[in-house]
Amino acid sequence: MSEKENFDAIVIGTGAGGACAAYQLVNAGMRVLAIEKGPWLKLDDFLEGGAYGMPGGFSSWGRGDELKYSRQRLLQQNVPKELRWLSYHEYGQSAPDPRPTKRGWMSQLVGGGTVHYGGASFRMEPVDFEMQSRFATQAKDLEQTNYADLGAEHSADLHDWPVSFAEFEPWFSEAERLVGIAAGPGSGLKPLRLSAAEKHIKTALEVANSEIELKPTPMAINSGKHMGREACHHSGLCQDYACRFEAKSDMRVTLLREAEKTGRLTIQPLSFVRKIHIKGSVAESLEVVVGDPEGGQAEIEKLTAPIIIVACEALESCRLLAASGIGNPDVLGRYVMFHVTGGARSLAPIPTKAWQNAPHTGFIDHFYNDHSNDSTPFIKTGIFLVSALGGPLQAVWRNWGADAIQYLNEIYPYKMDLSYIGEGLPTAHNRIELNTGTADRYGMPGTIVHYRPHPFDINAGVYAGEKATEILKIAGGTTHDEAPPELKKFLSKDVTARRMFHGSGGCRFGNDPKTSVLDRDCRVHGLDNLFVTDGSFMPTGSGVNPTLTIQANALRVGQRITEMMQ
Repeated sequence: MSEKENFDAIVIGTGAGGACAAYQLVNAGMRVLAIEKGPWLKLDDFLEGGAYGMPGGFSSWGRGDELKYSRQRLLQQNVPKELRWLSYHEYGQSAPDPRPTKRGWMSQLVGGGTVHYGGASFRMEPVDFEMQSRFATQAKDLEQTNYADLGAEHSADLHDWPVSFAEFEPWFSEAERLVGIAAGPGSGLKPLRLSAAEKHIKTALEVANSEIELKPTPMAINSGKHMGREACHHSGLCQDYACRFEAKSDMRVTLLREAEKTGRLTIQPLSFVRKIHIKGSVAESLEVVVGDPEGGQAEIEKLTAPIIIVACEALESCRLLAASGIGNPDVLGRYVMFHVTGGARSLAPIPTKAWQNAPHTGFIDHFYNDHSNDSTPFIKTGIFLVSALGGPLQAVWRNWGADAIQYLNEIYPYKMDLSYIGEGLPTAHNRIELNTGTADRYGMPGTIVHYRPHPFDINAGVYAGEKATEILKIAGGTTHDEAPPELKKFLSKDVTARRMFHGSGGCRFGNDPKTSVLDRDCRVHGLDNLFVTDGSFMPTGSGVNPTLTIQANALRVGQRITEMMQ
């Protein structure tokens, strides 16, 4: 076992939470090693390679190679080799035996999920920090009235955050400024242009004198030059793809690049931490597999540093702590949350050609804090994003043969959809645990995800779908209920939580060590030098994309660490 020394801190993971924490430490003069499981891909890996076209005017030239991305899994390197099982069911259904799943994995490369995300970067709302104070009594009453058989394991377990929105808000501004969030209040960058569908919906709502407003989405995509990078080309293939123009503000080309310029950041790719060794109240060392264990070219390194930061992403950080025997076992891995999705699909009365724009640059938050006391109760909804389009190859794979031809000619150029992002409430049942009878290629146990969305989550999605349909009809859209029979199959949009989008929780922070894993500074209770800065820290979620919150919190925690070290 070889050893490396002389770092002031080691950060495990280079996505939103890891990169922002590393950036803060480096700029305080600390020497930081950032460890990444996946490779370090550069601009040349993302240059254009496609040259196919289709009716309606789409051409892949200059947009990046959709086929290469999809078939070679550039951003999710080895997901087929990962060991994860899922037991998913909804209220009224029996829990099935866990089955192998590829769901819930983020990008495995330097920059993490920020390399492939669409870039939507919302601030959470004050209500999201105070879920227990505002809704705990209401939730309990609604559960008892409508779901008396829910049981303690499946009841909403709401906690207020140990930091207030007022304390947290300056870090939203700092993240917006550093990362470069178009339309972010703290960035000074103007909004990105709206797509044809977004302009059409906005105008229709204004003509109808509706109280509903379509607003510009705060986006981690340059609307002008930022950090020496050019503005967005509106080439369309952003969601699920890396930006070949480096206009998307992923962590590779923003904070990691800036931190690397100082000479105090070392990035070590193709390295997997399989265990954290503890001695007393200190995380003493890391056991790291470096290289390709399947190719016989891996070695084990022992790494040490005064500060250790875990930012693998929510589910994987829970796995690492559990495999290391770290954290409150009554809480660790529990209360994981995922976003519910839904909304409505339609055909616009005009060509929308959404591939000519950056994705979902318009959103609606009119219903964000709606709640219901009727027979399908819920306590809070989320936002609507005007949907982005994937490339045509995604459409072909979903609609093969004659269906694909019909879709590409009659649907794809006219799509006008609203995609709902809904909050998942934390429950004790929703958890990840080690599958101790297994070992992956690194010698680490796989995980089982047990997930049953709270019925309030699904109810809110049904309500949101109805509202989305109403909005699209105001805009003259042909929705599923009005479409001719031959088009209905293309326009359905069901509420689902099974896709495991935007995972968070599992290592929630709080003031009480009995009910949390981390303290208010995201330090593991009982350990002096071990911190967690990915989305697992959240005790409750929200109805918006979580990345900006993760970045803001990582900057906050990074600052606290530098103060502790002085």
